[in-house]
Amino acid sequence: MSHAAPAHHFADRRGLFTALAAEGFEMLAAALIGARHSFVDAALAYVRFALEHPGHYRVMFDKSLVDASDPRLAVAEAAAAEELSRGVASLRDPKARADPGGAELAAWSLVHGFSMLWLNDAVSAG
Repeated sequence: MSHAAPAHHFADRRGLFTALAAEGFEMLAAALIGARHSFVDAALAYVRFALEHPGHYRVMFDKSLVDASDPRLAVAEAAAAEELSRGVASLRDPKARADPGGAELAAWSLVHGFSMLWLNDAVSAG
């Protein structure tokens, strides 16, 4: 494939990044499906995805690069969020059950924050 090949498939750079982000969210949703019955499993699947697909992961969350109104991106992002929500729903904590939206935001902040810290070499393996 030549360096110019993407120009034949996408109108511009934003179109390319939007397709990459949508593909990333689809891949993340697929990774989370098998882990939906346990928050720990879902959290580990999320972080594993980020570390195994850092290029996709960075593009997925850089809204300056993508067309947020793209239907495929919106569907894929919602599917990934729904799968992570199912993992959070497995928590037995009464506070998480009383405020599922807050629990989902806290869980996402935890896994996303850790993933970004790791990808940016802000934490070490030891």
